[in-house]
Amino acid sequence: MLTPKDIELLKKHFLTKKDLLKKKEFNFIKQDLMTKQEFLDTMQLQNNNILNFKDEIITKIRALRQKTDVNSSFRQKFDNHETRIQHLEKALAN
Repeated sequence: MLTPKDIELLKKHFLTKKDLLKKKEFNFIKQDLMTKQEFLDTMQLQNNNILNFKDEIITKIRALRQKTDVNSSFRQKFDNHETRIQHLEKALAN
């Protein structure tokens, strides 16, 4: 159970509704607040922006991977080509 002394301590450390009404920084007009629908619309817009950004990044990564795959397959052909040339040169030398 709270004693009067406890209540005074609470009033000293916490704002009451009257205190909030007195302070100018907490006074705002209802028009300054967002409605729930406006908030949800804003959140949806942010989510769309994030997803679009992620999609752009993934598209670029896929393009880089395709280039890397093409380059590595050409390298394998070139490596194999060198081996085949060496094998043919040996056959011609004999």
